[in-house]
Amino acid sequence: MRRLSIIVSVMVFVALSAFGLASTRTVAQDATPMAGALTAELLGHGLPNAAPGFDLSLYRVTFGAGAALPSHTHPGASVVYVESGTMAFTSVQGEARLMRAGSAPDAEGEVLAVDTEVMVNAGDTLFFPDAHGDIATNAGDDDLVLLLANLHAEGEPVLSMMATPTS
Repeated sequence: MRRLSIIVSVMVFVALSAFGLASTRTVAQDATPMAGALTAELLGHGLPNAAPGFDLSLYRVTFGAGAALPSHTHPGASVVYVESGTMAFTSVQGEARLMRAGSAPDAEGEVLAVDTEVMVNAGDTLFFPDAHGDIATNAGDDDLVLLLANLHAEGEPVLSMMATPTS
C-alpha cells in the first residue's frame, strides 16, 4: 500500500510539473511516516534564445521526512543544489557528477557510479550534462529541500517514471 501511495504521489507531481502547475502545493501526503509529503514550487521558467526549442526551469522541491521519489528520468541537463537536509541519491542512468559543499566553483566533481547510493548533504550540488535517471530519498528526519534547474525540450515533462519490475 505504501508503494502504491508513493507511485501515485509521484504521478501527481509529474503531471503538475509537466503543465507548469506545480507551485506551492502539497503534491502527496500519506498518514504513514515513510510516505511523507513531496511539494514542488516552480520558481521560474523560460525559453532561452541560446537554446531554441528548449525550456529552462527552476523548482524548489521539498521532501518531508520519509518521502522518496523512486526510479525516474529527466529528459535533459539538470543541476540540483541541496539547500537543506540529507538526500540518499542513486544514479540509475546517464552521467551524474557530485560537487561537495566548499568545492571550487569550477570543480568538475566526482563521477558517481551507477546503482551506488551516496549521501548528498546541504551545500552539495549534483550536475547532469544530459538526460538521466535516478532515485532520491529524504535520508533525514527533517525536510529535504532541493533547488532543481532543468533544461529540456519544450513540451516535455521535467520528470517521467521508469517502469518497475512486477516480480
